Amino acid sequence: MRLLFKLVLVIAMSATAGAAVSHLFSREVDPPSQDSIAASAEEPIFGAEDRPCFPTGETKFLYLDAPLFSVRSPLQDIVVRQPTSFALKSVAAAVDGLVATVYVDGEYASVPIPRATLWAVRFCRDVCESDPFNSLHSLTSWFDSVAPCARQERIDKAKLIFGAAFAAMQKGKASTAGLLFEHGLALDPTSPLAWFYLAETREVDVVTERSWYKLAIEIGLPPELQSIAEEQLGT
Repeated sequence: MRLLFKLVLVIAMSATAGAAVSHLFSREVDPPSQDSIAASAEEPIFGAEDRPCFPTGETKFLYLDAPLFSVRSPLQDIVVRQPTSFALKSVAAAVDGLVATVYVDGEYASVPIPRATLWAVRFCRDVCESDPFNSLHSLTSWFDSVAPCARQERIDKAKLIFGAAFAAMQKGKASTAGLLFEHGLALDPTSPLAWFYLAETREVDVVTERSWYKLAIEIGLPPELQSIAEEQLGT
């Protein structure tokens, strides 16, 4: 695929990664639409504690990025298995982490967030972005939505996934590598190498592919990879 497998990888990462995100709920329901999420949003009321694991700034939405989370409502409990956003009412300290109160179908529901999985949660002022980014502006605000105490853990999780992606590339499994780069970038979108190799391994439309090359260049690629990206862009 182009010059991909003739390149010497310029980074060595761990080849282990967590399980890929499943795309199912435990009951047959669709994730709430962006409009329904925004319509139910109110000004959140946080606990009085000023702790580094609490969200910072104005926060109205909760986004669950990766692992399994349970949403407990008066009617039934739901296990969320895919990235999902909720309008947020409040966040309070719990024994082993935080507990968020969100809106589900017009009712309050609670989401326990253990400290061990806080890295997979984002707290956003507007409805949290879930699509790949096309500008450095989005990247600079990305980690602002992650609780400060969990940001390094999020970066470390992404590194494991990128490591698995590079390992898949070395085995000639380009499609698998592309999916892993995409999963890793959902956690840490600041890696220029991951954006470059995502463009190399994922079969997408030309506009999207070019945006990934451009972003890789803007963040900062090694010279040998930048020249390849510029060639792909025709610059």
